[in-house]
Amino acid sequence: MKKIYLAAFAALAAFGANAQFNAQSPYVDASVASEKQVFDVFVACDDVMQNLKNAGKTVNDYRVDDVTRWFYIWEGTFIAGDGSYPGVGYSGLSSEGYTSVTVANVGWSGAGYNVNKGAGINLSHWNDNTRFHLSYMSFGTAPEAVALIINDNDDFNKPARVALGSGYVDNGTVYPGVAAAPNDDWQAVDISFADLKKVCTDFDYQQTTEWTGNILSILCGPTSGRSLSLDAFYFYTAGDSAVEGVEEDAELIITANTVNSTVSGIELYDLSGKLVKASDNTVLGISDLAKGVYVVKAGNKTQKIVK
Repeated sequence: MKKIYLAAFAALAAFGANAQFNAQSPYVDASVASEKQVFDVFVACDDVMQNLKNAGKTVNDYRVDDVTRWFYIWEGTFIAGDGSYPGVGYSGLSSEGYTSVTVANVGWSGAGYNVNKGAGINLSHWNDNTRFHLSYMSFGTAPEAVALIINDNDDFNKPARVALGSGYVDNGTVYPGVAAAPNDDWQAVDISFADLKKVCTDFDYQQTTEWTGNILSILCGPTSGRSLSLDAFYFYTAGDSAVEGVEEDAELIITANTVNSTVSGIELYDLSGKLVKASDNTVLGISDLAKGVYVVKAGNKTQKIVK
């Protein structure tokens, strides 16, 4: 790695076939405005989450929990990358981890962040002004281009398919480039849904309180040893209307016989995603459950329990 400091990238205002949406800064505080904002966060450190809350933002924690939200790798296509360098923080570098992968298979490579069926997330506040943000870099040899498939649930909506780099070819389909290719310094892509619709005319994000699917998938090409690191992955939406319908922060207390929540509405799922029990109140009885592993959900909180 040549350097671990961050270079600022000027956003290009003009829109065209090769429009670039590199953010001026990959730091998270560059996304923060004085107005009301909702942040749907999928990759960020705890310090970022706390700073966003301290700034008065509504923060939905949709980070990987390996219970209902996963980062998965198509078998044999990636291995773990180098996660020993500083990542992206709120207003500087962070010592906490980020996602890092290295291409292992000559042929193709793919991975993604998945929201499991039965544990959908609330994206009902999204609108054309919602913005997609992703910080990225390569600590080794970067892929020539990286495909980003954003908001992929083909049973419900149509994803945006774009690229980091000049363009990504996937079985003859070209994903248009919207930001520079990865290099050895953190940079970020930050683009509104309105602009994604201009680049990908069939992009249809839809609004729902129970979204499931691959919120972001990446393809890094066929060359073994190419590496990619991802951090500060979130969507953010401004305005009073964005706050309406957003799930509340919840705290859960689990006893032998009950699930207790600080917000009303508790749902219990088995590991296949099937709803087992539900309560409209703040208490759910579980004394009658068969032995096994379950997932409880209240507000934007999910937790695994073992009976």
